[in-house]
This record gives sequence, structure tokens and C-alpha cells, in this order.
Amino acid sequence: GIVLAIAVPVSLTDSNYIAHIATMAVIYSIACLGLNFQMGSTDMTNFAPAAFMGIGAYSVAICTTKLNASPWLGMLVGVVVAGAFGLLIGLPTLKTKGYYLSLVTMAIQIAFTQLINNLPSIGGANGISGVPKYSLFGLELYKKYTVAGIKFAPQIPYLLLCIAILICMTYIAMRV
Repeated sequence: GIVLAIAVPVSLTDSNYIAHIATMAVIYSIACLGLNFQMGSTDMTNFAPAAFMGIGAYSVAICTTKLNASPWLGMLVGVVVAGAFGLLIGLPTLKTKGYYLSLVTMAIQIAFTQLINNLPSIGGANGISGVPKYSLFGLELYKKYTVAGIKFAPQIPYLLLCIAILICMTYIAMRV
């Protein structure tokens, strides 16, 4: 896994699109760990994890663009807001039995998608633009870097951070 985590970014030298897809795959892998807890441990089918990812993402975007907060603070706010919505929606939803839970989570996902597409105050179907880029200890996470003569795609630093988070979350999931 570590060799693969190093080999993938090295192989993505000037391939912005593939680097973006790899980053999104790692982010979705992190989300799948949470879904695995729910489906694997409790045998409950949930079709709404994308809604809660969206709630967190829109919270980050609103914090950073409208409130001029740091992206890292915005991320913490996004986690708290998504968790609060999950608790608010989850408590009554978990009282349903059988396939009704699946139907309720489908409805939540559809309602979230329709809400986002029809609210012009948060960008409608186009989303929110102008979200600032992340930086970590002065290192920009979206910038082309050259290491040992290899020019990397601009997403590679963010991809490496996401891979590190995925490894940590996988370790925690295995321990739980």
C-alpha cells in the first residue's frame, strides 16, 4: 500500500485530469469507510452519504467564501455541521424498520440534490466558486512542484494529504 501510495503520484506527472480523478477516488474511499461501518456493522442500507458529504462541503465553501474563514477552520465547521445534520436526521430515521430506512435515505438524498439545485443563494446547480486553496505549513496543496526533475500535476500535494488521511482513517476503522 505504501509503495502504491508513492508510485501513483510519481506516475501522474503532467496528467491533471488523472490526478484529479485519483484525488476524488481517495476522498470517496474515505467516505466508503463510514458507509462500511453502517452497512457492515449494523446491516442498514444508507443511500444518503453523498448528501452529508455535500452538507459538509457546502459548509466549508460558505465559511471560506462568505465568512472569510481559513479553509482548515471551514473544514472543522463542515465536519460539525454535517455531523449535526446526520444526528438530526438520523435519530428519527433509525426508528424505521426493514426497507423503509433505505427509502427514507433515498428521499433525503433526492431532497438534498433538489435543494442544492434550486437555491440560488448557494450557487444553484453551479455550486460555490472562489473557495480558497489549502496550504499546510506554508506548502500550497494545489501547485505544480518539481522534485528531482519530475514535474508533478498540481493536485499531487493534496492527493498525498488525502492518502495520508485515508491511511489514518483505515487504521482507525480496523481498530474499531
